[in-house]
Amino acid sequence: MKHLFTILLAFLGLGAIALPAAEVPAKIGTAGAALTTVEASFTHVKTVKATGKTTTFTGTYYYSATDRLAMHYDQASEGIVLSGDRFFIRRGGKANKGHIKNVHQMEQLSGILFACIRGEVQDVADNNNATLAVKTEKSAWIITLTAKKKASKGYAKIVLRYRQSDGLLESLRFEEFNGNVNEYTLSNCKTGGVIPAAKFDIPKK
Repeated sequence: MKHLFTILLAFLGLGAIALPAAEVPAKIGTAGAALTTVEASFTHVKTVKATGKTTTFTGTYYYSATDRLAMHYDQASEGIVLSGDRFFIRRGGKANKGHIKNVHQMEQLSGILFACIRGEVQDVADNNNATLAVKTEKSAWIITLTAKKKASKGYAKIVLRYRQSDGLLESLRFEEFNGNVNEYTLSNCKTGGVIPAAKFDIPKK
């Protein structure tokens, strides 16, 4: 009878024990370290506090471990490619490219993005002088990194959502100290596939 009751609990999903919050960062990090490639659709919602204007962008996201990331926007005015030690970024139709280590802002941004993808959430918190909080939802873990001190630049808060089933990053929300917000949501994620090297080419212009 006891065995039957255990089977019934498992069938109903009542027998699962939630992972303690203190163990979640390590769990996410283990999953991220094993990640080889990701291809997904993305939605980017940008909100400018000063004007109250919200703009929505869409596109395709590519990641290849451990240092290649490309976000090919459907809108020609936007785009970002991080490939090894080089970067390309287009914002509002204006393009810039170069070596990541030569541009502090890009070095900081690339470090945060790759660490978030790889699930290195404690490192992101430490490098940004932030506290780390874990919230468990039905099928996801929400990691909130809150800056301990206000600064003129950088992020006041970073909110990350990871899928519990495989530790895959589902969304990133960056809240700047000036109130601007950039939120990225990934969907239709495919992992472990072959991504053409050309997806990570640095555009000539």
